[in-house]
Amino acid sequence: MASRFSIEAVFKAVDKITAPITRMGNRVSKSFRKIGSAVDRASTRFRKFGKSLGPVLGVAGVAGALLAVKMALGAVITTGAEFEQTLVGAGARFEQPIRRATAAFKELSDLARKIGRTTEFTANQAAGGLNFMAKAGFSADQAIALLPGLVDLATASELDLARATDIASDSIGAFGLQTEDAAQLGLNFGRVSDQMAKTVNSTNTDMEQLFETVKKGAPAFIQTGQSMSTFLALTGRLAQSGLKASEAGTAIKNIGLKLADIGVQRSLRRMNVFVKDLDTGKARDFADVMDDLGEALSGKTKIEKAGILNQLFGLRGVTGVSLILGEGTTALRALRKELENSTGETGRLAAVMRDTLRGQIKELNSAVESLGLTFFSANQDGIEEFTEGLTGAVRAIDDLLDRNPGLSQATLKLGALATAFLGVGLVAALVIAALSVVTGNPVALAAGLLALGATATALLAQPLVEINRRQGEAREVLPALDIITPEQRLQQLLEGGSTRNEIAMTIRGDRNLFDVEPFGNIPGFELDLEDTGALA
Repeated sequence: MASRFSIEAVFKAVDKITAPITRMGNRVSKSFRKIGSAVDRASTRFRKFGKSLGPVLGVAGVAGALLAVKMALGAVITTGAEFEQTLVGAGARFEQPIRRATAAFKELSDLARKIGRTTEFTANQAAGGLNFMAKAGFSADQAIALLPGLVDLATASELDLARATDIASDSIGAFGLQTEDAAQLGLNFGRVSDQMAKTVNSTNTDMEQLFETVKKGAPAFIQTGQSMSTFLALTGRLAQSGLKASEAGTAIKNIGLKLADIGVQRSLRRMNVFVKDLDTGKARDFADVMDDLGEALSGKTKIEKAGILNQLFGLRGVTGVSLILGEGTTALRALRKELENSTGETGRLAAVMRDTLRGQIKELNSAVESLGLTFFSANQDGIEEFTEGLTGAVRAIDDLLDRNPGLSQATLKLGALATAFLGVGLVAALVIAALSVVTGNPVALAAGLLALGATATALLAQPLVEINRRQGEAREVLPALDIITPEQRLQQLLEGGSTRNEIAMTIRGDRNLFDVEPFGNIPGFELDLEDTGALA
């Protein structure tokens, strides 16, 4: 007899799902043994912690603390996976890519984890910092050398690591201190970071404004032979007079360009002001040049001074020079001396910024994430095995439905594949349950949940296997699966009091009913052939 779906084919198809689910169950069992051990160790520590706090906080307080830890553990896998992915991305972007499971990758991971344990920045944020440096063109060795200082710079300047990385990398380039030597680059970065932090801490500007000035003005000014400390001191003094950010950068850039101009140098020499040393040919100190220029203009009126300076330095440079000449170079020299002696300033400022309740709360959050990453690392193999097993089961189900398009419709009646999906869902739920357990006896509860998943899998697999072996007796289970034969359908129509016309119309709409022969075999039912002749 023909039927819309072959019952035998459906049962064989469903039975194919049991193998990947069984393998997945075995992998989950192995994974949970590893996860269970780690949870058990954590639980033991928390119980000891609870005993020590019990006299003070009481049972309710300890329970509340454990509940907070339980909620935090729910994000462990996500946090660990994000950390690994960020680190893998950073490793791939270095000029010489670093692959996972190598000594170099472990070095990156250990550094990011250390920062997460000891500062207010999390390990994930530290990994992001490595990623930013890889994008900026630093090598892995350079990134490792710079990251601790970058963290302090970000803290001292109240910036995120991404912005601190941009400022550090661009400033090193602007001051001409870029080098391939990782150790020397680390020293250069320390100088840049310390002097910029000192400038911000000593004058009326912030790190963002200072960086704008550096971007605009440093390259041209440094090319005239002036030092970084002179540039930053000049920037700080201009900021004290209200000239900041890109405006100050534009002014300093044009001062540098004019001092390098041969025509301007010739005009200054006629005023007995020399930009270069007559003996060595090297650039003279900017402060000395300004002192000589101030002396040369000392007998002039204000309007005469303004005209001469405008002619020498142009509209974009005259403001900066006028401000420096107006206050003299004493303050400029004093600030420069402070900057030259500012070694370690970034670290000192960062320590001060961290020594607050807000800073300590951030460090606590970072330490909690570090704890989660430790748990993730200890159980990563088991988690990966489980994920692979679950993925295999889902793909097996997808492949089964793809090769049997009609099967997805049949499952609505059979309910067997729905049970298979339920089995997969139960197994997946065990991971969440196992990770959520901290109080009580977590290993016992995890084992109980695992047993539940195994039972669900067995309940799914064994009846289907048995049904497949007993295909000849399949009809015995059809009523339970809410599937009826064409003969049973006709019997229902008859017993339901349907008229001859209603039965004929039903038969015309279902070829399977028309194939039932002979109609006379059904007690009390007679149907002339002409009633169904249109179906022949």
